[in-house]
Amino acid sequence: MGGAKRCLHRATHKDQVWAWGFIFDRTTSGRRLQWLSIVGEYTRECLTLEVGLRFHAADVLNVLGDLFVICGVPQHIRGDNGWEFIAKEIRTWLTNSNVRSVAGHTRRDPQPHNHKLEPTQLS
Repeated sequence: MGGAKRCLHRATHKDQVWAWGFIFDRTTSGRRLQWLSIVGEYTRECLTLEVGLRFHAADVLNVLGDLFVICGVPQHIRGDNGWEFIAKEIRTWLTNSNVRSVAGHTRRDPQPHNHKLEPTQLS
């Protein structure tokens, strides 16, 4: 798999395409927080919202592995960043799991995948 291909159609069924992204924020005391959000594009269901100080490739693989067991394996994973920005270990694991990575947004959905959090009083 040389790189991500543009997938310009919307998901037509459950688990066809999952969207993933990272959300960054800080607590009221200034401590950095990072969330990994994975959403089913067809159902708009938030499959996971993991929080940590930092996510390494192994952390992401653990989350994906758990989701694949619980929810099944998607056909595609779409992110806002290109295939080249995904860690090599994750690219290899996805390829071996027969999951294709697609980058960008659909034509009908030109906005980023609204991975937003409402402001909260985190400490």
